[in-house]
Amino acid sequence: DLKGDDCEIDTRLAAIVNILLNMFHAYMMLFHYKEAISCVDEVIRLTDLSAEAYYRRSQARTFNKRAPISDLELAFEDINTAIEKKPEEERFKKHKALLEKTMEDRIKAEVEFISELLQMGKRVVEFKKEKGILGGGQQTLLEYPTEVKIYRVMKKKYADAVEFFRDTEDLKQLPTAIKEFQKFSDQYQEMRKFMHFNVNQIEDKIKEALDEETK
Repeated sequence: DLKGDDCEIDTRLAAIVNILLNMFHAYMMLFHYKEAISCVDEVIRLTDLSAEAYYRRSQARTFNKRAPISDLELAFEDINTAIEKKPEEERFKKHKALLEKTMEDRIKAEVEFISELLQMGKRVVEFKKEKGILGGGQQTLLEYPTEVKIYRVMKKKYADAVEFFRDTEDLKQLPTAIKEFQKFSDQYQEMRKFMHFNVNQIEDKIKEALDEETK
């Protein structure tokens, strides 16, 4: 609740914005992109004049490796707004160039992923036909492989380890546990991506980049 004369309001507002931006940096260091974005959302709500807030929100959306293409498009909107507010700021222009490269690389990676998945699917179908598993209208119930179940157990174990070292204030082991959990999480997400791929959820920019045979 900001009440009082204009000078007091400006001082308190500046303090709140500074706190929120510090929180943003802390969340970014922990790879908590959703929470980081919430911080700069609040800055923008309080003062729409902050080019820095739009720049930071664009950063959070850009650096999140698991963000959809639609989030990168929002990142473009944010950095363009930041440049409009402060066209002389070189940091903003450099970030936009990085974002353009990130978008290009992400689309390329998604196209390669879909092509690889398609080839894997073809090999599975051919193998099952050879073994007589498919054909004649027969339906086969597919279960998750054992590896998937193991990954789920490991995910819980890693999380438990991080929580244990945090609760016991073991500052020597905690950073290592967090780093290992993050590495495992990347692998886990890749596995989930294969297991839960939905052709109906392919984003437009990726569809446009697919070759005709894959489409």
